[in-house]
Amino acid sequence: MSLDKNIIIIIGRATKDVEIRTFKGANGEFQKAIFTVATNFTRTNKNTVPPTKIEETEFHRCFAKGAMVAGASYIKKGQYVSLTGRLKSREYEEHLEAPGIGKLYLPGANGQNVPLVIKRYITEIQVFELGLEPKSWSQPASGQAAPPAPAGGNVVYGSAAPATTGAAPMPPATPQAAAQAAADAAFAASNGTIANL
Repeated sequence: MSLDKNIIIIIGRATKDVEIRTFKGANGEFQKAIFTVATNFTRTNKNTVPPTKIEETEFHRCFAKGAMVAGASYIKKGQYVSLTGRLKSREYEEHLEAPGIGKLYLPGANGQNVPLVIKRYITEIQVFELGLEPKSWSQPASGQAAPPAPAGGNVVYGSAAPATTGAAPMPPATPQAAAQAAADAAFAASNGTIANL
């Protein structure tokens, strides 16, 4: 059994409302929920007198597919989100444009213009478990079908049906303990196969 693991746990705030996009794939159209979560890290600069605290913010681009889209459709700007997922890298080509000119082309053979493209690389988080704070439940984005709102507590979406985890507020009082518990639960549920999701 491989010991390789690709697991990431994020607890932070959504930087904007979720965006639901439709793509064409080999098996027809499918939807992706795309959103960004910001996390803060505070460190102490001991080179100043007195020592000062420096806050660093990281932005994490995330996406969800399949059954996860329905749960992710509730994400609103400023809402606390906890998620478990994996890092996924991809590359794509972008047709370069110039202000006032539009898309750029290079002269090619036989008088044919060749698009001027650049290859870009991006690393995202593919979400396979998502927790939402209950106070932000409202209408989902882009006309998505609404899962039943919980009577109380946080809602967790994953491979199983949405489950209400109780009335504990989000984020947890001890994020480190919550993150460790989530990692342990994800590992136990995966039977060692999370890296292959």
